[in-house]
Amino acid sequence: MISLEKAKVRLNELQASRRDWSRLSYSLKEGNNTLRFVLLPGESWPFKYGRMYYNLQRQFFCSPEDDEDPILEKLNELSKSGNEDSVEFARKYFPSRRVFGLAVVREQEDKGAVWVDFPQKIEKEIMNYLFNAEYIEMQVDKIKTIEPGYNAEVLDITHPIFGVDFIINKKKGSGFPEYTVTPRKLTNPFSKLAETDEAVKEIMSDIPDFKQAFKHYSKEEMLEIWEKFLLGDDSSESNTKEEIPVEEEKVDISAALAKFKENRNK
Repeated sequence: MISLEKAKVRLNELQASRRDWSRLSYSLKEGNNTLRFVLLPGESWPFKYGRMYYNLQRQFFCSPEDDEDPILEKLNELSKSGNEDSVEFARKYFPSRRVFGLAVVREQEDKGAVWVDFPQKIEKEIMNYLFNAEYIEMQVDKIKTIEPGYNAEVLDITHPIFGVDFIINKKKGSGFPEYTVTPRKLTNPFSKLAETDEAVKEIMSDIPDFKQAFKHYSKEEMLEIWEKFLLGDDSSESNTKEEIPVEEEKVDISAALAKFKENRNK
């Protein structure tokens, strides 16, 4: 008899493969990307944190920092093994830490709020503006002309009216991409999230779930990916969006992997 559970799982996989990923997430493009960060209802911080693995299967997968990560545990064990080849192998496969922010991308406002992933250096630049006293004073003085009595010790960049758009410029570097972060229009640094209150409500009422935007794996699934990788099986596929720009340096680890397998089988 056909398995009803397997049929349901397969149906979900097929439906996920047709998902409009551009409605859920966004990868920074070369050139200017103008982002307006927003808050999830009930939350007070716009960013989430996690790890991205780029080289263990054909498409990356995401491991949130607050979730158990058996692959990272394995890599840490190899890194501490004292074996030169194992240490080198682990170094080349450690995940990259990424920041995830919910934002309206001005270049595609019709998509509404989407999840954007970016390196920590971008978050650091944004934080510099949040705690730059001169910049905050300039912003607050301008806001007071519209809303007398407004005061802020740290600028609320996510405010639907008084928030700030950030222009993130991405360009090719000698090794990794290079980024610059600047507030949009310093002479008029704030702009509305949308033109009408109804449009703002529509954006905030249709926010994609983080676990839909980036594929999350269970501990068992991650261990299966790890074992297949060690066995040289690259047939595993994820349901993540295609054509993800890989920002990690490409390296040939075939020799290191061969030595690792040889040492593992002794």
